Amino acid sequence: MQIPDYTHSMNEIVLQPAEKFGYDFIPQEYLSGDTDEYRFRNIQSNAASHSWRHLTADEISILEKNENTCSNWKNFLVESPFNPSLIRGNLFAGLIRMGSVCPQYIQYHDFTVPIGITNSRIISCDIGSNCAIHDCTNLAHYIIGDRVILSRIDEMTTTNHAKFGEGIIKEGEDESVRIWIDPINEAGGRSILPFTGMICADAYLWGIYRDDDRLMKRLKEITQREADFHRGYYGTVGTDSVIKSCR
Repeated sequence: MQIPDYTHSMNEIVLQPAEKFGYDFIPQEYLSGDTDEYRFRNIQSNAASHSWRHLTADEISILEKNENTCSNWKNFLVESPFNPSLIRGNLFAGLIRMGSVCPQYIQYHDFTVPIGITNSRIISCDIGSNCAIHDCTNLAHYIIGDRVILSRIDEMTTTNHAKFGEGIIKEGEDESVRIWIDPINEAGGRSILPFTGMICADAYLWGIYRDDDRLMKRLKEITQREADFHRGYYGTVGTDSVIKSCR
């Protein structure tokens, strides 16, 4: 039997070993020393403040009876109290860490759903306590706060090189992928780089004084320097957020 080629490519469909699904979020070449792919995730989640534990044999049995599958149940961690009967019809992969799950309903205006996770594919996520995640086709590499409602979302994923709206490039990336915006002249020519905390005055200075080459260069340098260029940050959904019907 011919062994498939698992060479990674950014532009082609590739095959991936089943045991790798949900892992290696940060490519090995961007990991240094004794760090692992969860270094930023643990910081973002404040992992030290949680009391995640492994599932019991009975809990795994209930989860499998409820048509849940997982690439490795040893990497499915929960906090007590945890009611496995509220998790139904899902596929889990990678490191999954969940807060407590209790048999209650959560309501936002007139939209009411049961707490738990159903009919979803969850890949390497941290999920807070008493969340309702239903019919989410592909949810990957997110840190989700407490009492969050996610319902009927086709795709919600984060890449290891995500910039979260900032005009920077991550380690190993080419300058050509840097994102510029044109707030003054839609035809181009006055492009600026967005950054966290930007105000109208920043955009004005950057967009108006185009003849000051030194200023333009320094603004670009400051934008790149102020953001972390390392790979591996997860997307986040804040506590008490509601995202629904994003088909």
